[in-house]
Amino acid sequence: ERQHRGSDHGSTRAGPQNQIHRGRGLPQQTGPTMQAVQRRPETVQHLVSGCKMLAGTAYTEKHNQVAGIVYRNVCAEYRLEVPKSKWETPPKVVENGRAKVLWDFKFQTDKQLLANQPDMVVVDKEQKRAVVIDVAVPADSNIRKKEHQKIQKYQGLKEELERMWKVKSKVVPVVTGALGAVIPKLGAWLQEIPGTTSEVSVQKNAVLGTAKILQNPQSPRPLVEDPSLRKTQTTTPWRSEREIYIYIYIKQVEKQVRSMEAPPHNFQDLKDLLLTFWCQIHRTPSEV
Repeated sequence: ERQHRGSDHGSTRAGPQNQIHRGRGLPQQTGPTMQAVQRRPETVQHLVSGCKMLAGTAYTEKHNQVAGIVYRNVCAEYRLEVPKSKWETPPKVVENGRAKVLWDFKFQTDKQLLANQPDMVVVDKEQKRAVVIDVAVPADSNIRKKEHQKIQKYQGLKEELERMWKVKSKVVPVVTGALGAVIPKLGAWLQEIPGTTSEVSVQKNAVLGTAKILQNPQSPRPLVEDPSLRKTQTTTPWRSEREIYIYIYIKQVEKQVRSMEAPPHNFQDLKDLLLTFWCQIHRTPSEV
């Protein structure tokens, strides 16, 4: 597992969904670094995407689950051996007469590169085409920034692969927010990757990884809303997969309402808005 993947989860920003924890759970450590971490408010956004203590463990696992669904679909497309379990770490290289797939492979190039170890590289031998794939699950507010960073980060490797292997290469970022937000071009990016990977499957794996972090016994509990946002504090533990989807749906509706020039002023207007928004969701988690 790659320890540096924790940096892919971005920073946190205050928002209506932020919830502060005042309980116990994470081990109490000392030292300047840990004291600085412990002074930061432990909001939901901080726990799911910005906690340094989880960067090399829970965040890496969540990241690998999202990358793994893409990897398995690519292998299935080329009839390569697919890992038996989603928890199994893929081999560094799998290959047949049609394609080669490299997982977390560190490339040695003549030109020194700062970024030479993407999540995946898929080489189609028949079409002489290579796809450099890198996954990130940052805070929802950072998804567009992370998309741009990924594209720029691997341009040097893209050029070196074209020179060394005489193939046409492309960098494809797969970015989804820790709480379910997706970049506008995610569907188009996924179409650049061999195989069939849906936006919903990527989003679902990210959200389930987030739910697991919030349910982990080592995560701080109880989670309560920021007192500055609401006078009455209430505990909000995640009890099931359904609850996390309901939470994301409510947050998306809230975001849409806030962006409207004329928000609904009565129950019927709100009902119409909810029905309209629901109809725009063309796939459900059960279809994944």
